[in-house]
Amino acid sequence: MSIIKYKEYLERLNEVVKDKEVVLIPHKNPDVDAIISCVLLSKLLDFLNILNSIRIYDEKISKDTSNLLSSIGINPDKYKKDESEAKNSDNLILLDHYETNLKGKVLAIIDHHYTNKKIKAKTHIYEPTCSASYIVYKLIEEASMQITKEIANLVVYASMVDTSCFKSTKSIKSEEDEIMKLISDFSLDGDEIINKSLMLTNLSEMTVEEIAANGCKEYNFNQNKVFSSYIQVKNQEAEYFVPDILIYILNRMQDLEIKLWVFIIFDFEREDTQIYYVKGQKIESELKKGILSRGKDIIPKIEEEFNKKGN
Repeated sequence: MSIIKYKEYLERLNEVVKDKEVVLIPHKNPDVDAIISCVLLSKLLDFLNILNSIRIYDEKISKDTSNLLSSIGINPDKYKKDESEAKNSDNLILLDHYETNLKGKVLAIIDHHYTNKKIKAKTHIYEPTCSASYIVYKLIEEASMQITKEIANLVVYASMVDTSCFKSTKSIKSEEDEIMKLISDFSLDGDEIINKSLMLTNLSEMTVEEIAANGCKEYNFNQNKVFSSYIQVKNQEAEYFVPDILIYILNRMQDLEIKLWVFIIFDFEREDTQIYYVKGQKIESELKKGILSRGKDIIPKIEEEFNKKGN
């Protein structure tokens, strides 16, 4: 990615937020990258003297996400707000997603997920990077803001988690090299980072409902509600839970008016990705080699299929 492009991105961001107070919004059921990208952007906006706040309107943040963030000095609960507090006058910046039903005006979007939807925002900063936090990190660099050990640690964790320690197909070698250089330059504990960042799903301590909803994201493709969720494992334990998970999903489809629910199992021992497509009362599955990226390899194809049917 050229320095010139990030310079243009920073200029466009400055233009839309100048003299405004902005609200930073991660996606629903926010993960590590969504929250860290908000924290990093808040630091950048503070540096630029732009009033800002972070708001998480979800009632619950996953235990895995909360535990990891707490271990690196972020308390996500302090950003939680009731959605009734949202106002039409709010100036929003969306991070790690590109659409919202919240009240307010979307001034800017910073995201690394592809979509062919028409984006309704004054500024859309999209790059297919390892994480949304990496994009914000590059903006911080462009603003000549000091890269502290705290900032380095945050972008490292966000990028490592979001790429499953760069095992995911969304990994980009130049970005991996840059993240590894940050670990070296700031004497971060690489082994600890890797162990934490895989974020293996502890199935034995979760209910079937919690497993089915783990990492759940909601999409709207041509007026069709689509859910996707996933688990990350390193053994055969997941196979024991799959029948109950799929039964739970089938039972919830009609209640939630969901057209398609995609449940994904990333297996780091076998290095493969098992995908279940639940539609109506029908279940299809496919096994893919490698650790696929939900945002790069799976969801865009589903979006394309729904768009074809809608035309």
